Amino acid sequence: MVATRDIDPLELILIEDPAVVGPYSKSMNGCLQCFKKVDGSFCCPGCCFPMCDERCAGGARHADECDFFSKAHELTDQKQQQTQEEGGPAVSNGRRRPNGKRLHLSALALNSPRTSSASTSRAGTSTTPVTSHVCVTPLRMLLKKKSDPKTFAKINMLMDHAEERAAVQKSINFQLAKVDRLA
Repeated sequence: MVATRDIDPLELILIEDPAVVGPYSKSMNGCLQCFKKVDGSFCCPGCCFPMCDERCAGGARHADECDFFSKAHELTDQKQQQTQEEGGPAVSNGRRRPNGKRLHLSALALNSPRTSSASTSRAGTSTTPVTSHVCVTPLRMLLKKKSDPKTFAKINMLMDHAEERAAVQKSINFQLAKVDRLA
């Protein structure tokens, strides 16, 4: 960019909304709407993620992934019911398949009232940090494909810098090999 006029110090020259906003991946138990830390005493009725309150649970920023996880829970519940109807073991809280593996969204390791009785105490507050919130930001990016195709197209044009990272790693490996020979 080239300025066509003098720009004053601290002058605002560009405003752009982010394509996606999500929780910091190394923090634990944060509201997916306002990103404040939460104690787990309130969980979204739709997706069971810890949230601040009902207002945040119904927020626009949280709506797409809430709908996604709600549908995933419904599919899990249907699969559990089908398994039980087929003569599989009826496990009330564990939701296990006949082979003993978890039937719910175990790939995301969801610790929620719907999926794990061990993650809640008697008072209903979470005693285990929810680690699956790290998937929320990439999920929000992917959900833009349906909800906002123009923004998704812009996201899709971003560089991943995979080639640069591979070159750096190759250089590091080469240097390490040299040091090993000298040692």
